[in-house]
Amino acid sequence: MDCEGVEATVFPEAQAGSEEDPIVCRFTFRSALGICTAIPVSLYADPRGEQRPSEKGCGSKGAMKIDAILSPAEFGMLADRDLRATTCVVFDILRATTCMAAAIHNGAQGILPVLEIEDAMRAKREHPDALLAGERGGLRIRAAQTGRGDFDLGNSPREFTRERVMGRKIITTTTNGTRALESCKGSSGVFAGAYVNLGATLQAVLEVQPEQLLVVCSGTGELLALEDVIVAGRFLLEFERLRGGQANLSDSARALMGCASSIGVDLKQAFSGSSNGARLLGMTDLGGDVSYAASRDIHPVAVRRNAHGWLVQQT
Repeated sequence: MDCEGVEATVFPEAQAGSEEDPIVCRFTFRSALGICTAIPVSLYADPRGEQRPSEKGCGSKGAMKIDAILSPAEFGMLADRDLRATTCVVFDILRATTCMAAAIHNGAQGILPVLEIEDAMRAKREHPDALLAGERGGLRIRAAQTGRGDFDLGNSPREFTRERVMGRKIITTTTNGTRALESCKGSSGVFAGAYVNLGATLQAVLEVQPEQLLVVCSGTGELLALEDVIVAGRFLLEFERLRGGQANLSDSARALMGCASSIGVDLKQAFSGSSNGARLLGMTDLGGDVSYAASRDIHPVAVRRNAHGWLVQQT
C-alpha cells in the first residue's frame, strides 16, 4: 500500500504544510493501519508509574499529569501502576463506548461491562431482567457461542434505541472496549468517552479536576485504532484549551494531540479510512455505524463507572 498516498487523503492538512507536526501524525497513522511500522507501547512508558524523561521540568510544580495509552499492548502495564489519583477516559469509538453513550442517553439504567461471554451469562443469572449485548468479530453474539440463546443486542449504537433500552439494565462484553475499561479498575474514576458524548465527558472531567488524567485508546486486537487516536487527541486538545494553565504532558499524549490537530472538523472521512471503519463499511447493515460514531454530541451525557462496576449517567 502507498502510505504517502493514503496519508494525503486522510491528513490533507499535514500534506499542505500545517504548522502541526505531520511526522507525529503520519507515524501514528501508519501504526494504526499496521502498514509501515507499529507502536507497541507508549514512548518512555514506565509500568512503575515513575516520572518519564519527557515530563521532567515540564510545566509547573503540582501541574496535572496527562498520559495516554495508545494500544491494548499497554493494558497489562496498568496493573502495576498506582492509579488511585488518576481519572481514566476510555475511548472505543467503533463501537463500544459509542454504544454506551447511546444506551445511557436513551434511558438505560446502567451498563455492566464484563470480559468474557461466560461472565455475561453469569451476570445475567444475577440480573435476569437485564439485556445481553456485545460482539465477537464485530457481530452479535449468537447461541452457538453462548450454548444457550442469542444476545439481545449486538454492538451497533443504532440498536440502543429508547424503545429498546429505556429503563433496562444492560450486560455487555466486547472484544476490546470492555478490556480497556477493566484495565482501569484501580483508578479513582472511569469515564466512557466517545465523539457522540465528547462535550459532556469534557465537562464532567473538568469538574473532577483530577491530579492525573489518563486517556485510554481501546484499539483493535492488540493494535492501535485510528478513530480512537483521533477522538482521544481531540478530547485532550479541547480539555487543555478549556482548562487553561499548564500540564505535564507525556509523549503519548502529545502524539495524540498532534494527530488530532491534523484532522479536519468532519471525522467521517477519517473514520471511513481507518481499518475498523473500512471493515464496518463492508459489512451488511453495519456501515451506518461509521457516520453515527462521527456525529458530535448527539448523546450529551457523561457515562461514568460507579462503585459497583456499572456504567451510569454522571449527575
